Amino acid sequence: MGNKTIYVKNEELWETAKSLAGKAGLSGFIEEALEQLVAAKQLKQKGLKRFHVRLVEPDEWGDDPTDEIRHIGFDGKRLVDRDELSVYLTKVGKFIVTDNRLDAGISGYRTYDQCVEVRKDEAITALEKDEQIRIWNSIVEGLPPDESFTWID
Repeated sequence: MGNKTIYVKNEELWETAKSLAGKAGLSGFIEEALEQLVAAKQLKQKGLKRFHVRLVEPDEWGDDPTDEIRHIGFDGKRLVDRDELSVYLTKVGKFIVTDNRLDAGISGYRTYDQCVEVRKDEAITALEKDEQIRIWNSIVEGLPPDESFTWID
């Protein structure tokens, strides 16, 4: 591959990038940055985004500042966003239902291969019927056109 010329007006940015790139050099650093930027733009064109969700697992004594904190990440879109739960559709077609916490984390999550499985999720079935209907409407509205269907009770 031939040489490529890149003009960077901000000298301080250029010098910081060079120091962060280290021995690997700026070529690899710039290539990695371009890959991330292209991936993010492609997701956005498809109506998707990258999610990093904070997962807080309470210890056996309840909510404690020493609880283990982890993250889950995926590419997709949020179909439902409520105080107590959210539903996501991932880029590969899986559904994720999260149990939301007020501190902007989640206390748990479940994944499903098909939308009909989401309907039986414990957090959703615990809601009032009207709330369940609102959630289903949001989910169906967010599905790609080739995946629409009709619920029959």
